[in-house]
Order: sequence, then structure tokens, then C-alpha cells
Amino acid sequence: MDVHRFTVTVFFFILLGAWGAAFGNEPAEEHSAVITLAECMQFIEKQDGVLVDTRPPDIYRRGHLPGAVNLPLDDFEAGYERLRTLLELDWSQRIVTYCTSLTCEDSEKMREKLVEKGFSRVAVFKEGYAAWWKAKLPLEKGP
Repeated sequence: MDVHRFTVTVFFFILLGAWGAAFGNEPAEEHSAVITLAECMQFIEKQDGVLVDTRPPDIYRRGHLPGAVNLPLDDFEAGYERLRTLLELDWSQRIVTYCTSLTCEDSEKMREKLVEKGFSRVAVFKEGYAAWWKAKLPLEKGP
């Protein structure tokens, strides 16, 4: 086999491996840090991890997505301890963060903080509470 054919063959297998890693059989949510309204609905329905509301406690109490725990960005350290207890240090659990709407950056900042703490499966429901409310989906109130 000549050098050119060998190089092309190796390149093909590298390309094929990269394609499989990017577009293989793993769920799409594992590749994306942002999830859609439909994906968030599915996440809540399946109870597939922990949903984190990053809004202030008074706003959270007035209405939040079903099953969400409140972890305000402004009080990260205290809230983080509650989250660790809730997760029982299972770092593999999936976490989805959200805040008010597309214009709110708290959910993305929270994702970054959680990734820094060692969590690898953290996604953001960027459309947030506003999209959920607009779709007339169920909400919970209270603590």
C-alpha cells in the first residue's frame, strides 16, 4: 500500500470516528447545553434528574415549573449545599436550569457554576418560565 492510499485510509477512519461521536446513537441532549420546551416537558415527565429554578425565592414561590427546586444565582453557595444533599452526590444525574425568559442569563451562569463544581450533565432551558407559562402548561406554587 502506498503512502498516499494509507494516509487517505487513516483520514477516512478518523473522520468516520468523529462523525460517529458527534452524530452517533447517543441522545441529542447529551451534545447540547440548551434544551427546548418540548425537551423540558419530557425531562419533567420522565423525572429524569433535577430541575433548578434560578430565580429569586419570592418569584419562585409565586409559580415555578413542576418539581423545580429553587437555587437562586445570588445565593449559590447556600443553595448548592441543598442541591448536593438532594443529589446525594450522584454527579451523573442530569440537571436542567431555567430562569425567567430568553433575556435572563442566570440559568446559563448557573450551568457554568455547576459544571465548575464537577457536574457534567447540565443543560439550560433557555426559553424559561415565560415559554412554559405562554404554553399554558401546569405550574406549582409555594416553597
